[in-house]
Amino acid sequence: MSLSYVDGVNFRGCSFANYMSDAANRGVGIEAWDAGFRISPGCTTSGIDPCPDPILTYFSGFEDAIYAYTWSETPSIFINGAVFDDNGFGIKLEAINYVTVINSEFNIGQSFKGLEQCSTVYGVGIYLHHCVYYTIENNTFNGGYSGNPNTQDNYIGIWVQNNHFEFFDVQDNEIYRNTFNHLTDGNLAIGKHVYAENGFWVGGLQYKCNNNSNNKYDFRTGNIGNAGIWLDQGSFERAAGNKFSKHSTPPGSDFANFAKGIAYGLWYFYWPDPYDLSQFPENVINVIPFPANNPHPCTDNYGGGTGQINLMGLTEEQKDHFEQMLSENQAIYNSIYNVLCGLIC
Repeated sequence: MSLSYVDGVNFRGCSFANYMSDAANRGVGIEAWDAGFRISPGCTTSGIDPCPDPILTYFSGFEDAIYAYTWSETPSIFINGAVFDDNGFGIKLEAINYVTVINSEFNIGQSFKGLEQCSTVYGVGIYLHHCVYYTIENNTFNGGYSGNPNTQDNYIGIWVQNNHFEFFDVQDNEIYRNTFNHLTDGNLAIGKHVYAENGFWVGGLQYKCNNNSNNKYDFRTGNIGNAGIWLDQGSFERAAGNKFSKHSTPPGSDFANFAKGIAYGLWYFYWPDPYDLSQFPENVINVIPFPANNPHPCTDNYGGGTGQINLMGLTEEQKDHFEQMLSENQAIYNSIYNVLCGLIC
């Protein structure tokens, strides 16, 4: 499916599948150029909300299940309740703003192009290149990491990259309340995802309330120039709320901060629960843990579980309108909250 210079295209309960295994024919499920679209569950039962039997949208067997790119102001992309099976990249976005991906499942496959170009196996759930104002919440990422820390295979849950930061804004963003299992990198951040005001680092990307298990690295940052993520992950007032895989190897398995150009390490705020040590980042590189005064409640902003957002008594057009408003306002709220918390928390 190819979209160009359109907005408002809806996909409900659709299925996209490619059964050709050779690299040249893996292809793309949905490719969008300067185009906005929405993916949400369908329903076989009318008149009942939330839907008791939602029909999710499936993508299977592609090199890129969804690929969208732009160099101009673009309509937003909204993805709710989709399943991505055995794709090289589940979602690959370049210079797209106001992206929402919620309540979806990524069973990460292998990128055949990556095998040809890099001589190594890798697959990615979500790849965001020069994107801002994104909301990624209530998703599950499953990979093929064997547990051997010496493996050369790479299965990445969410990969964010900004290596031309002189041309692109850095804004406050959160990756929130997702689950990462059996991945080489649960979350990988390359380039600059932090910004300064009046000489102080005050904002950027934060990871909050994510659950990790059996990953090689739960969180890892790499370096391009004066780079990194927001130096405060959480605050003294409220913990970041992430849970870690808690492996002893490799070094930095819980949180590895390899970003350079910033004089000191990340400040990570955890909740010191003596009965649950999963929130304490023990195996870290260039990360300084601090106990927070309060736990993070990790509330669900989007009513996940069934893939439906509960909007009772509205027409389909009204639901679409308010779902989109909710996602855009949630991104704006997160940005404002992070700025204020950076000043007073």
